[in-house]
Amino acid sequence: MPAKIGDPTPWIRAGDGLPLRLAAGGFGQASDEGNALLAQRVAQLARDAIGGKIDARILELYAGAGNFTVLLAPLADAIVAVESARESCDVARMNLDARGIGARARIVEADAASFVIPARTQVVVLDPPRTGARDVCARLAASSAKHVLYVSCDTQTLGRDLALLVPSFAPRTVEVLELFPQTSHAETIVHLERRRGQGDRK
Repeated sequence: MPAKIGDPTPWIRAGDGLPLRLAAGGFGQASDEGNALLAQRVAQLARDAIGGKIDARILELYAGAGNFTVLLAPLADAIVAVESARESCDVARMNLDARGIGARARIVEADAASFVIPARTQVVVLDPPRTGARDVCARLAASSAKHVLYVSCDTQTLGRDLALLVPSFAPRTVEVLELFPQTSHAETIVHLERRRGQGDRK
């Protein structure tokens, strides 16, 4: 039998400076510094989109272990974080509980591609895998969500998905974070805002 030495649990530092537990085999950024920077920018953009509204509602898709959730939860009256992997849902709850904010977010084990976007959602944050989120973006365009924060590690699928969003949403900012030096890969954050007259249903 092979010997097990130490704790095999993977960890990374979150944007709040605290350790973030990952599921075994789960995704984490290549460096603590890059991960913290990415999460902090997403949280700041969400804060700007909310504009201080105390009753704001946030939907996070592809939430993973709660890397963004731990920073988003204190911002809104209600946040729903959707993740398809049960192990990631479990550790996301652990990460929220470790910060004393477990009651502020609802972790839902579900497929983001088919999850119904709640009415009156103000901000949708999505960080899909490299294959993108074609189905999600098609439904976002038809929803009443006001802001979308799309985090992408693949410019090709990002461009494809933005083509589905821009008829209903206007891009406000595009930020590129060089988290993978000396490679062709980068993380992109696109903030889109609902165009006037589009998606005004309750």
